Amino acid sequence: MRSGLAIFAAAALTGISVLTGCSRTDYSQGTPEETIASANKMVEAGDAEKLPNLVYAENPDMRKLLNTLGRMTGHLEELAKEINTRYPQETAELAKKAEEAAKQGKSTSLIGQLAQQGRRQGGRRNRNAKPSERPGERQEQREQFDDAITRLFADPYSFLRDNQGRLTTAYLTDDSVALLWDGKPVLQPIGMVMNKAEDGKWYFVLPTNTPGISGFMPKTPEQYKLMGQMVAVLDKVVIDLRKEVASGQHSSLESVSRRAGEMTFLPAVLTFYAYSQLRDEQQKTPGGN
Repeated sequence: MRSGLAIFAAAALTGISVLTGCSRTDYSQGTPEETIASANKMVEAGDAEKLPNLVYAENPDMRKLLNTLGRMTGHLEELAKEINTRYPQETAELAKKAEEAAKQGKSTSLIGQLAQQGRRQGGRRNRNAKPSERPGERQEQREQFDDAITRLFADPYSFLRDNQGRLTTAYLTDDSVALLWDGKPVLQPIGMVMNKAEDGKWYFVLPTNTPGISGFMPKTPEQYKLMGQMVAVLDKVVIDLRKEVASGQHSSLESVSRRAGEMTFLPAVLTFYAYSQLRDEQQKTPGGN
């Protein structure tokens, strides 16, 4: 179950912020707080596909890739609606578990889980990596993480609806703020920020220049094209899965997830291999990225 859900979770976390579009509703970006509030308003108004308007694109190629991711995210939302219709009991159980976890002060969203894991890892480094977990804590953390992924799969935008007020900011400069989750930096030690662009609007900024991430991000038109092809593979899986769910081919959410892994693994691996080879070859070229 984990393999398929992990793929979709990664795609959704990136793609949720990326499809451009126009809207009759005025979503303000005059301050960091207004941009965050606009994200919540978009979801509440059924305009989740407009979320990418709040994310900064470094260049036209990046915007094109983000648009492709956005189309996939739109299809993911359609799949989620079908899942909720077909498997109401399983999705209701997920919601109940999330509600009980929230009452205990536990993070129920995938973003919250990632932020929490980052704080734990940072704490361990500060203690020279000495373990401090109580018995069974690691298994409990993994179960919470898997539940968060599954909930994302069934409801891609629940973390925005259910966690209003937990995402805040702290000014770094006049034109830059750090994103905080429950008062702590998001995704430590990487961190995430919002910047004020030349148009006077505040945008979420993806951590593309962070070590580890920067080596994977595309930098040339050819790399962006291949990355787009990889996203297209995932998009087709989402579309086909929705059709299978709608036609009653799967008896449970777990079956859907298992099928996702089966459909995605080989084509995604082959495309990723081609992308990695291209990056390696271009890096060997003088002046290559």
